[in-house]
Amino acid sequence: MIDCYCLVCHKGIRENGSIRQLFYVNDILCSSCRSDLFDYKYLFRLDEITIEGLYVYTGKVRELLIQYKEYNDEALFPLFLYPYKKYLRKKYKDYSLVVMCSSKESILKRGFNHMENMVDILNMDVIDVLYKSKDISQKHLDFKEREQIRKFIHLKNKELLKGKKILLVDDVITTGSSIKAAYKLLKPHCLDVKVLCVCYSSAFVSNKRLKIIKLLGK
Repeated sequence: MIDCYCLVCHKGIRENGSIRQLFYVNDILCSSCRSDLFDYKYLFRLDEITIEGLYVYTGKVRELLIQYKEYNDEALFPLFLYPYKKYLRKKYKDYSLVVMCSSKESILKRGFNHMENMVDILNMDVIDVLYKSKDISQKHLDFKEREQIRKFIHLKNKELLKGKKILLVDDVITTGSSIKAAYKLLKPHCLDVKVLCVCYSSAFVSNKRLKIIKLLGK
């Protein structure tokens, strides 16, 4: 029986996994590395926007996302959505994806579009309609400064949205300012817009305008 190797620790998944994994491997991480990721699926409501979050942006998942985005470790792209691909394809089967945009400078520097790569594993229709006109790092911005990010997010080719249901996908939500900006651009031109954030921060959860609807399961 040929073993499969964990994308993070590079150990054999069958060798170091559960009895079930000995015969059936349905992940690209071993059970130990997967358990290090805080995957709590929550459904949020921010103003009129419905947002589904998958991971708490802390610990190992934060480390891996930074390694993927900031240190250009492109090989990590499938690990974040891999366990959810069947669930998301079923839940949003009538939806097309729009990924939160990066600036041209960021994509050139990174060498790949990290969001497009991340959702590729879902094998869903992706519509390219958002772009960012300025490369601004949000790492050290306060809340008011983050709110200004909306000025640099724009819509192109809105005709592609007609008659579509859209799932807007972002990697991390901290204040929700970018999501709100993109949502307002998309909403007038399509049938419906929902939001999926791969990770959500503790700062986002503490937002007074946010309503936590329910925990969808771990």
